[in-house]
Amino acid sequence: PEGLQLVMNCFHDHSKISTYSFARACIPPEPVKRSLDHTSLLSAPTAFLLGHDRVLCIFNADVTGSMAKPVLKHLMLPATYMTTNWPAQNMAVSKDGMDIAISGERGVVLYNMKQRRWRMFGDMSQERQVKCCSLFWM
Repeated sequence: PEGLQLVMNCFHDHSKISTYSFARACIPPEPVKRSLDHTSLLSAPTAFLLGHDRVLCIFNADVTGSMAKPVLKHLMLPATYMTTNWPAQNMAVSKDGMDIAISGERGVVLYNMKQRRWRMFGDMSQERQVKCCSLFWM
């Protein structure tokens, strides 16, 4: 797959090999300038990590508004999309951090943070015609 991987063998048993994939960071192009109130801290993530099958969203506060430690939320990419387009290769985040675009081998999927849902091509033949080399929001 795409990206960096760490391959290691076990210290005690050299016949065992483990593989660890690294996630790629995606920070919104312009950090959203919000006042530090309870609702704004919970609305949009401050950073994202793209894995092979998921997006990790990093929030500055938890559901109580505590900023003691960041909160990590896993967004699993739709299985129907990943079945034919694994691994996730490109990611773009909208300026406000509320919309995410992900592309794999073919096609694109979009996630809206407010609606908490994925949008995909309705027609698989259309999806197969789209090859993404890079993504960005305008």
